[in-house]
Amino acid sequence: MSSIDDFVIEAGVLKKYKGRSPEVEIPRTVKSIGEGAFKDCVTMLKVHFPYGVTSISRGAFQGCRRLVSVELPSSLDTMGPNVFSGCISLKEINLPKYLRRIGVFAFSECISLTDIEIPERIYMLYQGTFLSCTSLRNVKLPANLVRIDRDVFKGCRSLSRIVVPNDAGIENSFDMSLRELFVEDIGSLSTEFFSRAAMTFILNTPEYSEEAIKKNTTYVKNNPHIFIELAMRDMNILKRLVDINCFSLLGLNMYLDEADRTHNTEAKAILLSAKIYKEIDKDMDLGEFDDDSNK
Repeated sequence: MSSIDDFVIEAGVLKKYKGRSPEVEIPRTVKSIGEGAFKDCVTMLKVHFPYGVTSISRGAFQGCRRLVSVELPSSLDTMGPNVFSGCISLKEINLPKYLRRIGVFAFSECISLTDIEIPERIYMLYQGTFLSCTSLRNVKLPANLVRIDRDVFKGCRSLSRIVVPNDAGIENSFDMSLRELFVEDIGSLSTEFFSRAAMTFILNTPEYSEEAIKKNTTYVKNNPHIFIELAMRDMNILKRLVDINCFSLLGLNMYLDEADRTHNTEAKAILLSAKIYKEIDKDMDLGEFDDDSNK
């Protein structure tokens, strides 16, 4: 375990760690971690923060290649740029509930990180936050998020699940990061867990190829009630889903029932045309989203 003599502390700011202990316990007098305080400390495996630390400055733990475990304090308010970038052994980290800001490239190249949940007070993810986190599989985003900047998830080739709350405000602010996920097909991303806002973005973006849309709308048949509400509000989305043959006969009937209930004559006309087409040629390949029973 580290000792008090291992630290250079000035007016509550931890300026430098000089020790070589594999387990570091930051002194209780520390309120802020200075820039590069632990940078390239290759002996450290674990670090414990006292309550009262409110900020961690740029590159404080950058390049700590053997760091596996971090216990962040609930008092933490801000994390600067590149705070944990290059911590290639860091497998998990619980971000404090009241954290308000995460700097650019904060977790870039954390290649062992598998799961992350972004706290509710975070309203923006800045450039490259999780750039090249090649083992990252699951991400949960907060409802207060209004923008995802460039390259946030670029290179996250294992990413398979992103949870976006239905009331998230990022409908028009996904920017390039999600474009990279869907168009460049960096992993086996499934949008089964995506909100209507996310799906609106995907389906209304002309640049997306038909295959990219199909790949990322697998929950059309699994979550029909969610999609009914979305499609009934936006005829362009409904037309596009019909055009790329995303519906089974069962799904079309469910949508027709909803169109009748809401007196949506335009939607009903679109869906009837699609249903007639399917009934005329029942031997056609109905697409990867259709139930086998409907072929």
